[in-house]
Amino acid sequence: RGRSGRQGDNGSSRFFVSLEDDLMQMFAGETTLKILSKMGMKEGDSIEHPMMSKSLVRAQRKVEERNFSWRKNILEYDEIMEHQRQDFYGMRQRVLDGRDLKEMIFDFIEQSVHDAVGHYLDRDFTAECVAEYAREAIGCSIPVERLRNKDRDDLMAAVRRAAREEAVHEINMTLGEYLPSEGDEADQDIRGLAGWAMERFNLKVTASDVHDLSRRDLINRLQEAAAEQIDNADLSGIAEFCIPNHGAVALTRWLKDKTGISMDPATIIDKETTEEIVDAILDNVHKAYATREVEYPVSFRMSLTMSMMQRDPKAAAAEFVRWANRRYNLGWEESVMRTRMPQQIQDDLVKAARQFSDSDAIEKAVEEALACTTREQLQQHFRERYDTALPHYILRLSGKERDDLVRARVESILREELVYFERAIMLEVLDPAWKEHLYRMDQLRDTIGFRAFSQSDPRIEYKREGARMYDEMLASLRDKVTEYTFTRQPMPRLAPRAAAPPQRRPPAGRPAPIGAPAPLGSGTITGPGFDAPMA
Repeated sequence: RGRSGRQGDNGSSRFFVSLEDDLMQMFAGETTLKILSKMGMKEGDSIEHPMMSKSLVRAQRKVEERNFSWRKNILEYDEIMEHQRQDFYGMRQRVLDGRDLKEMIFDFIEQSVHDAVGHYLDRDFTAECVAEYAREAIGCSIPVERLRNKDRDDLMAAVRRAAREEAVHEINMTLGEYLPSEGDEADQDIRGLAGWAMERFNLKVTASDVHDLSRRDLINRLQEAAAEQIDNADLSGIAEFCIPNHGAVALTRWLKDKTGISMDPATIIDKETTEEIVDAILDNVHKAYATREVEYPVSFRMSLTMSMMQRDPKAAAAEFVRWANRRYNLGWEESVMRTRMPQQIQDDLVKAARQFSDSDAIEKAVEEALACTTREQLQQHFRERYDTALPHYILRLSGKERDDLVRARVESILREELVYFERAIMLEVLDPAWKEHLYRMDQLRDTIGFRAFSQSDPRIEYKREGARMYDEMLASLRDKVTEYTFTRQPMPRLAPRAAAPPQRRPPAGRPAPIGAPAPLGSGTITGPGFDAPMA
C-alpha cells in the first residue's frame, strides 16, 4: 500500500497474491475460490472488487495475528530465561573483571553455611537420614513424620513395619500385572512372575505352583517370603543416626569435608540461635582463608619460579626477586637465590606476607589510588607505583564504576595470585553448571506442554519449574565454591616453548657441510641431563 504518484495523488494499492499459498489456503483459500468460480474468473485475470479486497485484508490480518501470538508465546517462555541470563552473565562478568571476587566468594560461602546449618540442625534431619537409609537398605519409602522422636529400637520397628506394608501393596499390584484376575491363561506371564519373585524376595515360584495354588495362597506365600526377608535385613546402620546431637556432629563433619576446618560439636551445641552458630562457623572460615591469603601467593610464586628455572634460571631468579621487592619491599638482591635454601626463602616470604596482610596494605593502596582526582594523576600514580599503565576505558569512567575498576586493578596487582586463584575457582564452577542448566531448561521446554493434560497452564508451570531449577543450580554453585576455595590449589602453567624451525636436510647424495648440525631425528643421545642448558 502507498502513494504511487506525485503530490496530490492519493495513489493506489495492488495485491499480488497466489491462492495456492499455504497461508491463503489456511485463512481464505476455499471461500475465495468459490467466489471466483461463481464470478467466472480465469487464471491471470486481475481481481478488482471490494469484496475480494476485503477478503484479502482479513486474511492478512489473521496471518499477522497468528504471527503475533507466536511471538508473544515465545517471549513468554523466554522471559524466565532472560532474567536468569541477566543475573548469571552479570555475575560472570564480575568474575572476569575481577571486581570484589573475595566478597563474592564469601557471599557464596556464607549462604552455603546458612543452608548447611538449616539442613543439619533441622528437627527432621535424623528422621530424613533414617528414611534415606531404609530406602537404600531394603527399598522402603517411609514418610519422615513416622520416624520423628524415636529411639533406635522404635526406628527399626517402624522401618520394618512400613516395609511390610509396602511389600503387601507391591505384591498385590505386581501380581495383577503378571496374573490378571480377569483373563485367560494366554494373558499370564508366569516366567516374568517367577523372575520378579526371585529377584525381589529370593523366592522360587514355578508354573506348577501357579496352577496348584489359589490366588490367595500365592499371595500369602509371597508375603511370607517378603516378611522373612525384611525381618532378616540388617538395619544396624540406623544406630549411627541415633547418637546424641547427631545433627551437630554431621554439621562439623560437613565443615571438615568442605573446608578442612575442624570444629568441636560442643561449640555448636552451646549456641542458642542459628545466627550464633553461623557466626561461629564463619569466624573459623575467615581465619582459614586469611591463612590461605598469606601462604598461597608465596607457594604460587615458588612453583612458578621453579618451572621458569627449567628454561632460564637467571631470568627466573631476577623475576622472583623483583616480585618480592615490589610486593613486600624486602630489598633483596639476586644473590639471595644462591645463598639461601628454598625453605628459608619461603619462610621469610610467608612472614613478610603475614605482615603485609596485617597492615591492611591493599586497602591503603586502594585509597591512595582513589585519591587521584584527575586522569593524569591516576595514570601517573600507577606508572610510578606499579610500573604499569591503566587502560583508557578505565580512565574515561567516573563515579562508582570508576572506583570499582580502579580497586579491581590495584587488587589484580597486589593480589595477583589470589585473583588468579579466585577467578579460576569461580569459572571452573560457573561455566559447566550454566551449560548443564541450559540443557535441562531445553528438556523442560520440550516436555512442559504435557502439563496441559492436568489442567495446568504450561507457561506458568515452565516459569515455576525454571525458577526452581535455577535456585537449585545456585545452591550447587555455592556448595562447590565453598569446597573448591579450601581444597583446590591451582598452580601456574607456563606457555609451551616455541617450536624450533626445522633443519633443512642436504639433498640426497650430497654430503652435509663440515660443522653443520645433524638432521632432526638422526641422533640417539638420551638420558638425564640431555635437556640441561649448555655451559
